[in-house]
Amino acid sequence: MKTSIIAIILGGIIAGAVIFALIMPTQNHHYTLEIKGMKDQYYIGEEYFFFYTISGFGDICGSWVATFPDQNGTTMYRGEAVDCTEKVADKISYDSRKDGRGLGSLVPTIPGTYNVTVTVEEIKEPVVHFFEVILREEQVQSIEKDSVKITESLDIVPEKTDTLQKESGFALKVTGTQQVRGGTTHEINVLVTRDGSPVNNAQIRITIEDYGEDILREFKGRTDPNGRFVFSWEVPRFDDIKTLLAYIDATDDVSAKTILFKFSVYCLPGESGCKIDGN
Repeated sequence: MKTSIIAIILGGIIAGAVIFALIMPTQNHHYTLEIKGMKDQYYIGEEYFFFYTISGFGDICGSWVATFPDQNGTTMYRGEAVDCTEKVADKISYDSRKDGRGLGSLVPTIPGTYNVTVTVEEIKEPVVHFFEVILREEQVQSIEKDSVKITESLDIVPEKTDTLQKESGFALKVTGTQQVRGGTTHEINVLVTRDGSPVNNAQIRITIEDYGEDILREFKGRTDPNGRFVFSWEVPRFDDIKTLLAYIDATDDVSAKTILFKFSVYCLPGESGCKIDGN
C-alpha cells in the first residue's frame, strides 16, 4: 500500500513537471550588439570615442575584442576575457562604459575611410562602424582660392584634364590626383591619340613649377604602343598648402599640344614644420 502511494506521488510530481515545462515559454539566447558614440565623418585633428551596448536575453559571459585605428592609421586591439563562473541567463541591458570599456583616439592623419569593430564571444557576428576622415573645409577653400589666383595671374584657361578631347586630329589627355600629401608619390598619366587611335613613340616633356618661382622637376619620355606615358615622382614637403603647375607637352613630329595640369600639395596638422592648424 505504502509503495503504491509513493508511486502515485512520484508520478504526480513528474507529470506536474512535464506540464509546467510545456506551458511555460522558453527563451532562447538572443542579442543585439551596437557600437555607439561614433560619427560618420571626422576632420583631421579631431578625436573620436566609442563604446558598445548589448541588449536581449542571455549573458555577457566570454571575451570581447575591439579594433580601431590610431592617429597613424595603425590598427589597435583592446580586449579582455570575462569570468564565466557565475553564468546566468537573463534580460540584458549592458553598457560597456560601466566596466571602463570606452575607447578612442585622434583620427588618422591621412584622409580616407576607416572602421572600428567590436566582437563579443557570445555573439557570432562582429559589429563594424565605418567612418570617413577628410580635410577641413577651410583647407579645401584655400586650395580653390589658390587655383583661381593662378588662373587669373597667368591668364590661362586650362583644358579639362578629365575628358579626352573629341576633335579629330592630334589629342592629349592628362589625369592625376589633384590633392597630394607632401612626401608621397604622385603620378601624372598622359594619353596621346590621333583621330581616336593611340600614338606610339610620341615625345612627352613635363615641367613642374612652383607657381612661377622655381622649376621643381623636368622630365622627358615617350609614349608606349598604347599611346600612354606615366610620370611618377616624390612630391616635396611644404609647410602649408601649395599649388603646383605641371606643363605637359606632347609632339609626334607632325603636331604638338600643351596642357596645364594644376594640383595642390598639403601637409598634415602635427607634422614637423606644418603650419596648418588642426584644431
